[in-house]
Amino acid sequence: MRFDPEDYAFVARYDNTRLAAEIKTMGAQSIRRVVMVVVSVIVTVVIASSMKMLHPTQWISTTRLALILLGAAVLLTVVTLIMGRFSKGDTQLNLQVTLLGVLMVASNLLVVPVRGLMVVFGGYTDSVRTFADTLGGLPGKPGLADTQRLVTTLTVLDRVLLVALIADGVILVAAVAALVLWLRTPRSLGWAARPAIEAALIVPPAVLIVGCVGVVWVSKLLVPQLQKTLNQAQLPTDVTLPAHAIFGDWLIWLLAGGLLVTFITLVYAAYKLACAHILLVRVPAGNALRVDALGLVLDHLSGPERAEWAGVDALTARAHSALPGPELRIGRPRRPAWLVPFLLLDASPGTIDSAIRAATNDTRRLDLGPLDRII
Repeated sequence: MRFDPEDYAFVARYDNTRLAAEIKTMGAQSIRRVVMVVVSVIVTVVIASSMKMLHPTQWISTTRLALILLGAAVLLTVVTLIMGRFSKGDTQLNLQVTLLGVLMVASNLLVVPVRGLMVVFGGYTDSVRTFADTLGGLPGKPGLADTQRLVTTLTVLDRVLLVALIADGVILVAAVAALVLWLRTPRSLGWAARPAIEAALIVPPAVLIVGCVGVVWVSKLLVPQLQKTLNQAQLPTDVTLPAHAIFGDWLIWLLAGGLLVTFITLVYAAYKLACAHILLVRVPAGNALRVDALGLVLDHLSGPERAEWAGVDALTARAHSALPGPELRIGRPRRPAWLVPFLLLDASPGTIDSAIRAATNDTRRLDLGPLDRII
């Protein structure tokens, strides 16, 4: 921020100091998140061992695959987070984009065990459906209604996972396209791209959490309830409710669900750090805004542009909670609004408001009301 010595105009310049400070803080927080993940893994192993269920050779293949891919996803994310912590975003744009790509790969590794769960649930549903057909042929059809409810529940769970996988594929394609568009658009802050990238990172572990809950729910609630009902009925000795080996791994799936919650916080931290580095690269240099008695001079890539006071119909802030935060919005009739985040300027919103009031004899002001909800 400075005053032009020729006509005492107020000038706000682009400055990446505050954004760089935010990145430094995020980097320090990321190390704490890595420690939290390590502690979570240790606690998970201790619990599984104390329950005498830490025996990978006895787990079914789907359980082993899920744990292997979850471990790979966590490892990739930790490496990405550490590299983001110690990289310099103002000189390594390609690295930050690569890190985002690695994060997407790490997160989407988790859709593989989801597909495995669908196969498991599908096979078990067929077995229970056959069991229900057998019950339907017995006198009085004992336990048939409860068994059919289990079939319906398993079918719904399978459909939910299928729809979620399809949605994840669509979101992933949209995120990649949005990232490319963001990087190809000068001065773009990625307000549309970053939510798509965030969704592409969070949806896969969230879907796998649903699968983990499904395993525990079916094995520890639905099947025991049905077994209790069937034990009260008069069934032939050769008619028994089908079982599946995955239900013996229920604790592992429960613990994996807890790890997935921690993983989501880890991958989100890595995502924010990489995006913040990309934003830092895109901070322009030079003057951003000039305020004088005639009006405003706005920075454009093609050069500065004069906007007289009569041609400015909006002077306000636009609220954003994500980095780089709230924006200064200057509207002009039949023209796109001029936007710049306050975080990227060397002047505060209050200082800019004071400069506008002074230049216009208090007839114009910067509306900072939209920032109240953030504060």
